[in-house]
Amino acid sequence: MAFINEVVSQKDIEKYGLAELHEHYTKLANPYGFYDGLDSWQSWLVDREKEIWLMEVGHGVDSGDIPPMPTGENYYILHYKRKNIEVLMRRNRKKGSRKLSDNPFRMRWEILSISPGSFDDVSMQEIVDIVTVAMVAYGYAGVRKQLPSTQVTVKYVGGQN
Repeated sequence: MAFINEVVSQKDIEKYGLAELHEHYTKLANPYGFYDGLDSWQSWLVDREKEIWLMEVGHGVDSGDIPPMPTGENYYILHYKRKNIEVLMRRNRKKGSRKLSDNPFRMRWEILSISPGSFDDVSMQEIVDIVTVAMVAYGYAGVRKQLPSTQVTVKYVGGQN
């Protein structure tokens, strides 16, 4: 697999219905927020040869807090075998680097859930493996910023929905 970081094109937004997906998950993750459309700088990880992509579509908030506070959870959509798979992840800052000057800079992502959790033609481990490869390509911050010698690990810690 050859994932690359790039800004999503208008053609891809239309082809995959990304604006609608992004709106749905933005409202799901933060019911108190507002949605004013997909950002012109929205990035994703894409393997065009295999038609696989991974895109962050929302950040979780605790709606019990006033004002609502971020939970640290991020909603992603993995498009694989013509299906959209919801992946809920968070960055484990306690097990990663704390300073940008760390060499290597370590990032640890935890997959909290994958939904739907079962497919006839895709195993859970296959999904975890694809997300891992994509997040390694994502590195420190995707198209926005990269740090040399970034080491990324992904661990599945959750259940299935």
